Amino acid sequence: MNSNKLYNLSSLNLISNGDESFVKKMLMLFLEIAPTTLAEMEKAFLDEDYINLGKIAHRFKPTIETLNIEPIIGPIKEIELKAVDYGDSNKLRILLDMVITETNRVISQIKQDVIIL
Repeated sequence: MNSNKLYNLSSLNLISNGDESFVKKMLMLFLEIAPTTLAEMEKAFLDEDYINLGKIAHRFKPTIETLNIEPIIGPIKEIELKAVDYGDSNKLRILLDMVITETNRVISQIKQDVIIL
């Protein structure tokens, strides 16, 4: 995998025993669920539903970890664990923006990469 990649397939390749069709299926699934998940997180934040925001982050965290999206592993864990404590704070907004921005960059990169897989 290229060093300028925002994600890393090593964990996914390990889980799949190198099955490229499985890896491609998982990437396609990510492309399908990630935008919806980001929208759900944004809505929960705007609705001040911090309990739900933490739950959504908890549900999304394994995907982030499996794709080794390093820059947002910490922020997604922090949202999961601290959303209620942070509430309507600048800290939570910054973390959420980091997750949204980086995930959208990964989505764009995966869309390009899936074409060549």
